[in-house]
Amino acid sequence: MQPDYNLEFAHIYADEEFGLEQLKSLEVLKKVISKLKKENKTFVTSILIDEFHPVVFRLDENKIIEEFKKHGIVVDFIGYESKLGIIADKILKELPKSMLKLEHFHKPEKEILMLKENNKKIGLKEDFAFMYRHTCALLSCSWSLCRLGIFKIPKDAIRNLSNANFDAKRIITILPEKYRVVEDKIIEIIKSSKYKKAVQNIEYEFFEI
Repeated sequence: MQPDYNLEFAHIYADEEFGLEQLKSLEVLKKVISKLKKENKTFVTSILIDEFHPVVFRLDENKIIEEFKKHGIVVDFIGYESKLGIIADKILKELPKSMLKLEHFHKPEKEILMLKENNKKIGLKEDFAFMYRHTCALLSCSWSLCRLGIFKIPKDAIRNLSNANFDAKRIITILPEKYRVVEDKIIEIIKSSKYKKAVQNIEYEFFEI
């Protein structure tokens, strides 16, 4: 059965360890869960690990899961940002060609595919000499649309810890205030696509460290 909400919290990089950001996120999550329970809403919890950018991996997933259990929170899903590239490419195909522009940069030598909307530029994909990579904004956009069930999450992009349904009717993302800029870009990308109605099902809870 599809839950009412997919709650993301405790965003973390693969070269980090459980710390203050995750504890703050946990505090906000508890308040959100309390509110949803009063409204008789169903939900699942998810954590997105950014293992796309870190060079050294030292995050112990099982340790962080156990840490949250100590605080009374069960983690249902763990997502892996680097595995969302296939979804990112699908989103790129859905964006109007008239809104896309390729710009060339030096040092390092690369081309960046930009989304141009309302005098704003949002990087989507970076092309280097022998490789390309999607931007954080596009990968996070992919994650959000998978959480809403618009795209099916790739099997290797998620670890299911509870056999629950991953996609939900609405999503709430709990993040430090410093990530608001990236999340604003995600909303702009979705608004520029044929999935723009999905924006009404996306909620945020930002907090200060």
